[in-house]
Amino acid sequence: MLFRIRSAVADEVSRAEASAVFLGDWREASSEKVAAAISDVSKKLVYLKRVIESSNFLKSENSPIDKIQVLQLIALLTAMLEALKAPFVDKKRASGFFRWLSRLAKTSAEKGVEKLVVDAMGDAANAGADFINNLSSQSGTADLGNIIT
Repeated sequence: MLFRIRSAVADEVSRAEASAVFLGDWREASSEKVAAAISDVSKKLVYLKRVIESSNFLKSENSPIDKIQVLQLIALLTAMLEALKAPFVDKKRASGFFRWLSRLAKTSAEKGVEKLVVDAMGDAANAGADFINNLSSQSGTADLGNIIT
């Protein structure tokens, strides 16, 4: 009985793997230019994360950004740093992240967030734009599943 259950589960997993679809605008991130851009943007994202985590102003009651938003920003920075470690990067999602970060820098400046934080956001967004430009010239695929299988 246990063998039949295990076999059925194994068959189902095999079928799911065969039909897996990972849609996106996946671009190869292994060229020297892209690797250099990844290195630059990663350094700036790590710096931004440290600045945000160490900002007493963002932790205070008078902060123009609430604590949930700060925690969400840190989580998104961490996720993007992890995504940049992969051999293929989804250009559409990465581009959206860096456009959002650029808008966040502008609204943060308007709300009176510390200049150090705003400048770090702007630097990371600009490095992200350079990264996206370099990534755009790379070959890619619309379904990462085609590469895996």
